[in-house]
Formats: sequence, C-alpha cells, structure tokens
Amino acid sequence: MGHLPLLIEKSMLYIYPSLFLLLINHYFIMGLIHMFTRTELILTFTTAKYKYPNGIFLMVKVGLMLEDKRLEYRIITIFKEREIPFIIINDTIHHNGPVISDVHRDFEAIYVHNEEQAARRVISYFYNKERFCRIIVGVDPGPNPGLAVVGDGHVLEKMHLNDVLDVRAAVDNISSDYAPMRLTVRVGNGDIVNRNRIVNSLVDTYEVELVDEKNTTTTITNRDVEAAKNIAFTRGTPVRGKLNTVIREGYIRDIQRKSRIESNGLVTISRALAKKVAAGELSLKQAIELTRE
Repeated sequence: MGHLPLLIEKSMLYIYPSLFLLLINHYFIMGLIHMFTRTELILTFTTAKYKYPNGIFLMVKVGLMLEDKRLEYRIITIFKEREIPFIIINDTIHHNGPVISDVHRDFEAIYVHNEEQAARRVISYFYNKERFCRIIVGVDPGPNPGLAVVGDGHVLEKMHLNDVLDVRAAVDNISSDYAPMRLTVRVGNGDIVNRNRIVNSLVDTYEVELVDEKNTTTTITNRDVEAAKNIAFTRGTPVRGKLNTVIREGYIRDIQRKSRIESNGLVTISRALAKKVAAGELSLKQAIELTRE
C-alpha cells in the first residue's frame, strides 16, 4: 500500500499532459470554427481561363449598380466566368462591399466603362486592399510578346499578344483598369529589335526597366508567358530614354525568310519592306500584301 501514492503521482504525470494537449486541440478547433464563421475565405480562386494565386483571400461580394443593362449583362458574364461573387443592388439595398457603377454616385463607388475594367478593378479587394500599391508588367519581347501582370507580389494575369505594336495598348489598359499607385514595366533584353521597339513605345509615359533574360527563359510550351512572369519578378536596370534600334542585315534576311513561309513560298518581300517591318512601321502581313500588289 505504501507504493500506491507513488503510483498515483506517476500516473498523473501522464494524465496532465494529455489533458493539456486535449484542451489545446479543443480551443484550436473552436478558434478555426469561429474564424470561418466570422469571415468567409477562399482557398483557391480559379476558373478554366483564369487562375489567381493560391492562398487565403477575403470573400468579397461586389455590388453591381448599373444604369446600362447591356453593360450589366456583360459584367455579370465575366464575373461568372472568373467566379467573382456579386449582388445586384439598388438605392434600397444596403451593401458594405465595393460597388461597381457606370454613372457617378453620391457615395463611394468604382466607376467603370467596360466589363474587363470591372473585373480587374475589384481583384485587389480579395487581397483586402482598395487598389494595388504596385503593378509590375513583365514583357518577354518577340514577334508575339508574352505579358505577365503582378500586383503586390501576386500573379494576376498572363497573356500572349499578336504583335509588338499591341504592347503599349495592353499596358495602357492594365494601368487604367487596375489603377495602381505605381506601375513598372520590366522588359526582357533578349530580342534586341523588338525589345527596343517595346521600350521606345513606353518609356515616355511609364517607368521601364531592362531585365537580363539569362535566368528567366523556361523550356515549357508556354515559354514566352512564363518568361514574362519571371521577368516581372526580376529587378532590372532603369531606362532613362529611348533606345537606338539597330537593324542588322541578318535580321532583315530573317524577315524575308519569314515572308516566304507566311506566303507559302509565293512571295519574298524586298529589303526595303523588310526594314520597315523590322522598324515596326509595317506588319509582316502588310508587307506581303504590298508585294503581291
């Protein structure tokens, strides 16, 4: 019997830690339940066409208060495609979240003029901010440039463009649609001619950096777009003014070769037209049509 108190004392050494761990697990689970009931969260925000970064986002329901019903329909369509939660509201419905409108209201609302702008403008609210502090546009130069849009460290969009001449318009739309506090364009330094054309179209208006592409190129199918994403995340050298576009003889011959391929061997454009294509004054298709005439 003299050993009984000792046995009880030893057993309590095992019981107390178990009780302590049980209490910790209980309060941890209760805390999670409380958190999820107070704030709805999205773990992945993804659709077939758009994939936003994995993480925990605030589930924001966007209010739609639009006079133009055709625009309202287009916004609803794109919101459904991108799984952006929304509610149609009017003057009698109180809404605490962001409100999209096509006319100026006597309360704070996000004024938009098209559906793409509406979809882009509300994305920052999923990161608990009214707008992104900094948008970085990464550009992989080439005849069909790849673009990646990064907002405060999050990849928001990736896209291919049909022509170098489309880059400026794409950046203008990104700037006006997202309306960030600061926007930087980072351009890869690989394709010299197209790189310079892209930089020269942007440098008068935007903050532009040249990025060394050594470690940004990938070997996957969608190389240009993935390279653009890597370029966006790589600090570059600021560009202070327009760059000289030197058109080398080999580049002119390559454009002539492409004209033969594009026309199925029927046309080889002249050196003069090839120079205009290289300088961005004509597209390859336009040069081929001029030669056919």
